[in-house]
Amino acid sequence: MNHQFIGSVEKLKEIFKNCNWKYTKQRSVLVQNIFNGPNKHFCVNTINEELKNNKIFFSYTTLFNNLNDLVEKNYLSRIECGNQYFYDTNTSKHIHWGIPDPARTNGNEKQILDAFSTVRDSILNHVKLFNKQFKE
Repeated sequence: MNHQFIGSVEKLKEIFKNCNWKYTKQRSVLVQNIFNGPNKHFCVNTINEELKNNKIFFSYTTLFNNLNDLVEKNYLSRIECGNQYFYDTNTSKHIHWGIPDPARTNGNEKQILDAFSTVRDSILNHVKLFNKQFKE
């Protein structure tokens, strides 16, 4: 189920009702920020910054609790990557591969080439594993 593009008051009311939330401006802005486009991926820090830019402030505990409610009611999926959670508005079954961006590598030419080679090899291994699982 993909609940992107919360454009109607009815959809917003549905989310509040399903999550057993009392209406607050903060929650309204939170939901609208989360579902303002297709297939968003974000971490709690990213959504917190977006909210702060709209002059909406949550404690991290409250923000996590609200995100957990949305996960529990299948409006979001949560992806654990190392010691950080990411949230996804696309709740259909799909794959996430946590691969670092080699373009962010600093260093000499050899270090940068090594970073790109490592990522290339990682992608190859992911594809091989995916193909193996797909055939089974």
